[in-house]
Amino acid sequence: LRIDSGTHHIDAAQSLSDVTLTGGALGGTGNLTITGALDVTGADAILSGTGTLTTLGTSTVNLASNNNGHLGLTGGKTWRNQGSLTLGGNDRLYFGCCSSGTNTLINDTGATFTVTSSSSTPLNIWGGTANVSNLGTLIFNTGTASTFSLSDFSNSGTVQVSSGTLSIGAPGTDSGTYTVASGARLNFSAGTRTLANGAQITASTSHGAGLLGVTGATVTQQGTFSAPLALRIDSGTYNIDAAQSLSDVTLTGGALGVTGNLTITGALDVTGADATL
Repeated sequence: LRIDSGTHHIDAAQSLSDVTLTGGALGGTGNLTITGALDVTGADAILSGTGTLTTLGTSTVNLASNNNGHLGLTGGKTWRNQGSLTLGGNDRLYFGCCSSGTNTLINDTGATFTVTSSSSTPLNIWGGTANVSNLGTLIFNTGTASTFSLSDFSNSGTVQVSSGTLSIGAPGTDSGTYTVASGARLNFSAGTRTLANGAQITASTSHGAGLLGVTGATVTQQGTFSAPLALRIDSGTYNIDAAQSLSDVTLTGGALGVTGNLTITGALDVTGADATL
């Protein structure tokens, strides 16, 4: 199936070998399985309707003819990636554009979702509810600072921050692992986040206080991370409810709350605005 403009509705269960979207919309109430490639190129395009889309092969979103182009998920769309999905160019997955609804992306167990887009908001909400659940492997490799601006983001798989700064601007609960490469940064910027027992944040190499940042979120760490890491709080609150060792802590504002025993093996720097321990 190829859609260059207009809309193709699928209102019954259907399997297709390959789908190409260079524009227009693929919608409907039926569940659609794409066994091969999903290629989204050209102009902005839309996935709409309440039918669940399941992709088993290689999916690519790279709108070469658009600056800051988008693929909209709208009207109650659920997309289950069970293959390999790449969001490239400077493009966005734009949840709710342009008819709102509760829209969900699930990166399934064993699947890979790679974000190389240079957009400042590669996962973004236009309206309605935007949920992203990572059960597989999500690779963030942009070299830039980007924000996932969503209603909910949860990670029970692995998120690899390979380069750049990934800010998660959404509430959620994590039981999986975040790994942060040398020179990269993971940042929680909005919402209430629970790092449940079993969740881990690790670094491939130690590289100072920019590893884990809090800039507005309220984060609660319920378990113990297996490796020491550096923490920076600019605003918001980071609560530690278990025994934990941190290599360095920088407070330029916000609060560090501790009900577990915390050991800082390196530097504690309190600078900038008022801060709270």
